[in-house]
Amino acid sequence: VGRCLQLWIQASFLAMAFHSEGAGAKDKVVVACVVSALILLHRAAHGMKALGCTGLPVLILIVGFVIWSGAKVAFAFICEEHLWNLTTGCVKRNHGE
Repeated sequence: VGRCLQLWIQASFLAMAFHSEGAGAKDKVVVACVVSALILLHRAAHGMKALGCTGLPVLILIVGFVIWSGAKVAFAFICEEHLWNLTTGCVKRNHGE
């Protein structure tokens, strides 16, 4: 579960620091998110093999975090403000208003 939070924080960092990062830094964060997601999915698959059906809730949780974080990364490039929330979609920030 800790690695799920790490992936979510990496995706959030990309969105929050989008304007202050250079193109190379954005690429590195995206690659780090992809690698983290692959490691999570790999470990979840092995855990599912070891635990059988009792590991299914954990697998579903991990896959959900990977999809959620992947969406945050994708919408960092799509949304105007580079922020996306699961419940509200693209977020509009008030700049000092």
